[in-house]
Amino acid sequence: MTTEDARQLCYIYRQMVDDKWRGRKAYSSFKWDLRQETLAQQLLDLGYTLESFKQDANKLLDYRLSQNKNPIFSLKYFVTRKEKMGQPIDVQGIVNKTIASMRMR
Repeated sequence: MTTEDARQLCYIYRQMVDDKWRGRKAYSSFKWDLRQETLAQQLLDLGYTLESFKQDANKLLDYRLSQNKNPIFSLKYFVTRKEKMGQPIDVQGIVNKTIASMRMR
């Protein structure tokens, strides 16, 4: 993939965040810089296409909006998430997941 595709991915994500959170109190937009373009290139190298990223990000942003949370402000979240996909959970991960599900709200 090219640098232009990485820029396009950043543009798509910024536009999605702005469209969903526009007008909300204390909202600051996705900061687009060279680091984010590098992360966007990593996402493309990990197998995302512009369309698949758009679908994935849309689901995640809709969920965060429904939970009244801020959007993800860095594409590093998506890189980490994609890298961990398909990896087995170690013992500590199972313990942490069990503890988190048992916490009272």
